[in-house]
Amino acid sequence: MWIVIGCGARRAVQDFVVLFCSIRRNGKSLGQMAREELGKIGGFTALITVLLIMIILLAVVGLVW
Repeated sequence: MWIVIGCGARRAVQDFVVLFCSIRRNGKSLGQMAREELGKIGGFTALITVLLIMIILLAVVGLVW
């Protein structure tokens, strides 16, 4: 039970931090923020990484479902 609650709380903190950073930068996405901080090549790499993470997450949800 402690693992489930702890993972949920940690995830909520991560979501809140990303939302807070996005609001401070006028609602920009995570990829746009990465492009501003890391430059064009780093931003593109971050966008591809986020896309691949989302694909993996959808595949896991598909397997579980």
